Amino acid sequence: FGFNFALSDEDPAGDAPGGNGGAIAVSANGSVVVTNCLFLGNGSLRAGGAIAAFNVGSDANPTVTITNSRFGANVANAANDIVAGDPTDMGSAVVTCDADT
Repeated sequence: FGFNFALSDEDPAGDAPGGNGGAIAVSANGSVVVTNCLFLGNGSLRAGGAIAAFNVGSDANPTVTITNSRFGANVANAANDIVAGDPTDMGSAVVTCDADT
């Protein structure tokens, strides 16, 4: 199972106090497209202060595409802005950023 999600021209704010990805968490075969967004001041107690993309098995490969977006003051115990992948599983998570991000 997976989902597709697009976010454009937004300033997402949030916290994931017990999880991953302060603003966005994507796993399984989901995909997220982020365009012209500002991720500022998000937080997570685990990983990915702004965005976390984790595979949850060998057939799970989430993707995140980020275009013309900015990140700042996001905090987490691991990877303050963006984290991708999970070293304990065989799958992969892919995050692609353009040169302006």
